[in-house]
Amino acid sequence: MTRRERLMLLMMRREALRSSRAAATLREAAQEQARAAALADQLAALQAERRHEDSRPRTAAQLRADHWYGLQIEDQSGLARNRAEFLGGECERLRHDLARTELRRGLFADRAEALRRDELERRAARAEAALPPRTDTRK
Repeated sequence: MTRRERLMLLMMRREALRSSRAAATLREAAQEQARAAALADQLAALQAERRHEDSRPRTAAQLRADHWYGLQIEDQSGLARNRAEFLGGECERLRHDLARTELRRGLFADRAEALRRDELERRAARAEAALPPRTDTRK
C-alpha cells in the first residue's frame, strides 16, 4: 500500500465517521421537528376547542382568565410552529451536508482504488521487466 493510497483510505474513513455523525444529527433534528409539529397541532386543536365552548354566563374574572389562557395557548402555538419550521430548514441543511459527505467519501474510495490498481500494475510491470527475456527455443 502506497502512502497516497493509505492517505486516501484514511480520508475515506474520516468522511465515513463524519457521515455517521451527520446521520445521527439528522435523525435527532427530524425527531425534534416531528415533536414540535405535533405540539403545534395539539395546541391548535386546543385553541379550536376553546373557541367552541358553551356560552354560559361567566364572571369578569373568569373572562379575564379565559382570555389570558387563550393568549398563552396562542403564543405557545406560534412558538411551536416557528420551531417546527426552523427545524424543517435545519433538516434540509443536514440532508445536504450528509449527501456532500457521502459524495466525498465515495470520491476518496474511488481515488484509493485507482491508486491501488496503479500500484499493482506498476509492480506487475516491474516484475515482468525483471524476468529474463523469453527466447523461442522451438525452431
